[in-house]
Amino acid sequence: KDGGGALPPRPRTAGEYGPLPSTSRGEGGAGSDLDLLASEVPSDTLATVMLLRNRFPASLPMCPLVVASHIYSIVSDRTSVDRQLEELNRNKKIQIIRLASDRVDYGIVLWADYTSLVNSCKEGKGKEWQDLLDWFVNRLVQRVTHCYVDDCELEKELRSFLRARGGDVGLHGDWVKRLVQSGLITRRMSVHGGYWFSVPNLGIFVKSLRAGRKRLAGVLKR
Repeated sequence: KDGGGALPPRPRTAGEYGPLPSTSRGEGGAGSDLDLLASEVPSDTLATVMLLRNRFPASLPMCPLVVASHIYSIVSDRTSVDRQLEELNRNKKIQIIRLASDRVDYGIVLWADYTSLVNSCKEGKGKEWQDLLDWFVNRLVQRVTHCYVDDCELEKELRSFLRARGGDVGLHGDWVKRLVQSGLITRRMSVHGGYWFSVPNLGIFVKSLRAGRKRLAGVLKR
């Protein structure tokens, strides 16, 4: 029903998202948009996110992100960082995702990168899936201020979307499964249930993160 027989698109590498432009203002385009973003929220936290984002390994087949704990090594006021990250997430300047690492880690994705990623998931797919992704990023994720959505809210919002477009609301579980398979959400292993917001191929980065920490721990033990 949505061109599912087509081969899935090749995952974009982090380098294909392009580096963030400098702080010089141009006329129009992504550069001026990002300068406007920085001027709207003139925080050390956002500046650090943008700096670290440009250092993300360009060859990884996923959108660039920043590990939240790495920000603390540059901005010493953790309380201020946490407060500003929450504000940036509420205002959808960033999207916070949970990293399934050996610690309680969170990743920070610039909203421009996140929406670009979701749009890339439409490639080669039919209108139903494209409409669902538009609903996902422009309604569901926009409305949720946490880095997860609970089962009841997801079902309610998805049924409402399907009903509005004349779809079969009884198939909402199939669409949730497809969102999981796409890597945009992952099951939240908690007594509260629900789903974490995520990004495709996140496991590749988490594996690299764990390996790097293991090597560092080995060096420090010498």
